[in-house]
Amino acid sequence: MSCNGKAGPAPAGGWLEGDQRRAWLAYIRVQLRLAYEMNRQLLADSGLSLPDYDVLTALSVADGGRMQVTVLAAHIGWERSRVSHHVRRMSARGLVTCGLSAADRRVTEVGLTGRGRQALEDAAPGHVDLVRRLFFGGLPEGLVGPLSEANHRDPVMTSHMPGGKPGSVTADIRSLEMTKAQPRPGKADRRLHRRERPCHQAGGW
Repeated sequence: MSCNGKAGPAPAGGWLEGDQRRAWLAYIRVQLRLAYEMNRQLLADSGLSLPDYDVLTALSVADGGRMQVTVLAAHIGWERSRVSHHVRRMSARGLVTCGLSAADRRVTEVGLTGRGRQALEDAAPGHVDLVRRLFFGGLPEGLVGPLSEANHRDPVMTSHMPGGKPGSVTADIRSLEMTKAQPRPGKADRRLHRRERPCHQAGGW
């Protein structure tokens, strides 16, 4: 029997019932609502979208503020094509740069610009305040640790990573603290960024 009472194929492990069903539906509602509220707050306060913010946060903690497109896609849990299209738009706004990798000219790297880093630093306080209020505000203190542990052990967090090691499907809010510690690009870095080709011209996608 299907979940609506009609005959039909069923999941191998059976339909979700009881606590599992309630937990799953509650999680989906919270996830969708949080994404909506975070995107709305970021757009209103800083002109960044939530996808913009995810990309900038990932780049801010990368070595040299740069990532290959495929690595960035795995880090934030997007399809590679989505990353390619989105960073093109961000490049046009001066938030990131795109250029061929110095280590491998067949691939394209995305780099964080000074404007992008400043936009992230300006947006971070309001974003974190919202997350603390909407997510942690209604979460009993004793559940924060177990929830974090469960999320990092979830197969969704490891299935896309080499060797099945825990990774980051979405940008870690804690990494925002590290953006302050990252050195700003020097003159040589800025000259290199100016020489890089924009995303729509770079190869290796």
